[in-house]
This record gives sequence, C-alpha cells and structure tokens, in this order.
Amino acid sequence: MTKIFFTFIPGLILVKYLEGIPYILIARDLALILGWLVLFLFILGLIIGVVGGWFLASKRKLALFKLEKKSRILFFTPHPDDEILAAGGLLADFLKRKIPLKVVFLTNGDGNASLFFKDKKFRFSPQKFINTGEKRQQEAYQAFEKLGGQKRNLIFLGYPDGCLWSMWRDFKKKIISKTTQLDHSPYRIAFSLNTEYKGINLENDLLKIIKDFKPTVIFVPHLKEAHPDHRASFLFVKRVRKKLNWQGKIYQYLVHYKVFKFFRVYPARRKFNEGLKIIYPPYSLLGKGEWFSFWLSPWQLAKKKKALKSYQSQLIVPSLKLLFRSFLAQNEIFYLSSS
Repeated sequence: MTKIFFTFIPGLILVKYLEGIPYILIARDLALILGWLVLFLFILGLIIGVVGGWFLASKRKLALFKLEKKSRILFFTPHPDDEILAAGGLLADFLKRKIPLKVVFLTNGDGNASLFFKDKKFRFSPQKFINTGEKRQQEAYQAFEKLGGQKRNLIFLGYPDGCLWSMWRDFKKKIISKTTQLDHSPYRIAFSLNTEYKGINLENDLLKIIKDFKPTVIFVPHLKEAHPDHRASFLFVKRVRKKLNWQGKIYQYLVHYKVFKFFRVYPARRKFNEGLKIIYPPYSLLGKGEWFSFWLSPWQLAKKKKALKSYQSQLIVPSLKLLFRSFLAQNEIFYLSSS
C-alpha cells in the first residue's frame, strides 16, 4: 500500500508500507529541486567569498614603509625582546643608515615566567626576579649589538613588569612590584636611579627623554595590544605627546593580539616546516589610520634571527619560543594613526 502526501516543498513524498514498515521515497521533482537549491547555495557562497575576500583584502592594504635619513627615532618598548620581535629588521636598517636612534625600555621584564621553566619551582625569592631583570637587560644589550647598535642607544627606566597599567590608572599612587616586592627600581643601570614606582615619575622620565632627544618619529605599542603593559605604554606616550604638543609621527606596532583575551590571532602561528610568510594586520584593527609594511632583506632577517637568539631566558618558555618563530617573517608592520 502506498500513501501520497503533498508537502510545503514542491514535489511529492511517497510513503510506502512494506510488510507493515513505512518507507519514505522522495519523488523525482523534489530531488531535482533540492539539487538546484544546493547548487544555488554553493554559487551564492562562492560569490560572497570572492566579493568578501576582495573587500577585506582591499581594506587591509599595506603601504610601503619609508623614512627619511634626517629622521630621529625614539622607540618605546615595554619589555626587553618586544623591540626585536616587532621591529628587529627595521632597527637594523636604521642603524646601518646611521639614523639617530634611542630604544627606551619601560621595564626590565623582571616578572617573567622563565624562572618557572628554568628552576621548575612555583615560589621564588624577590632577589630571583631582580636577577631575571638584570639578565634580560644584558640580553637586550647583546641583541642590539647583533643588529649593529651599541649600548649608548639603549635607555632602561626600570619600572615594574606587569604593573604599568596600575601606574597609569593612578598616577600618584606608589605601586609595589608583585615579583620584586619593591616600590622603587633596584637596578644599577637605569635612567633615574632608585626611582619610585609612580605613574607621575614615569611620565616625567618620558618628558625629559623626548625633550632631550627631540625625535621626529616615535614607535610605541598598539593601543589594542593584549598585554596591559603594552596598552599602558601607548597611553603614557600619548599623554606626554599632548603635554609637549609634539607634532611628529607616531607609529604603533603589535606583539600580542588576542580574541576574547585568550585566543592569539596575531601573529599567525607557524608550523615547523613552514617557510617565510607575510604578516598582515588583524581585520579587527583596520581603523582610520594606515598600515605600513617594512620588507626585510636577507641580511636584515638574518640579523633579526640572531638578535632573537640573544633572549635565551625567553626561548625556554614554549609559548614564547613559538611567538619568536612567528615573527620571523618577510615583513614587519606598523600602524600610523590618523589622529
């Protein structure tokens, strides 16, 4: 016995009973319509993909980065290694062209997780973290020398790793480092010896450095960085720029960018057998300004790779080792804000 039902979809569904068990048969015209529907959806998806891909690609164009030789460069970095990751090739180019350059480290990176992987412990004395800060300072010197620079190009402010955001939120409050347990800088090599950990002191240091060096171009971490120290670095420089009414260009660079503060989407991870790649900005950061790409020559890439190897304290951390590898690309990108 066979029963025939009309459905809301053009065509017929045949329900046939064989030995009391119902079997559903789809009529030929219904199957034909479903086939055309699948084909239509496929073509529509293809069109959307092509048009959407073209639109997104057109919105993240990378202009060629160019800088005049008469420029004076001030490069702010929250921690030792950020400068090489984001701009090792560009810094090597500045040094070769003898463009006046200063790299300013806001912290010594003394709150780093490398101790946990090196000593395999979960508790450390404050002195251990201070030793880590001193080691990272020496690694910064070694890395910069491999780019072709000298110690006199580097300035260390010695503020507490992981606390710059707290210093930004309350300028006059004295902050105690979570790792060194100090409220002042313990480092012998510092711009201001024994400076107290206050936002106002950091601001004064930046004011003095910019006034003395008179840069024409400043590099600073991107405002949308995942790391709070990086975001705070941008905000401190922005505040100082406004106070001085400084009229030069500020380029922002990316080191850490995550979705929902957890999933790293920049830079894209690289597999061990993957060759060189091109770095593009995340789609979500395509704003009013313009992104620029500095293309690394073979010798610049080689210098960057050697400089990164100087940061042995970081390379023992698996996640950081992957991060270092991801930045060994054909280019480095920078964002020039329109405001």
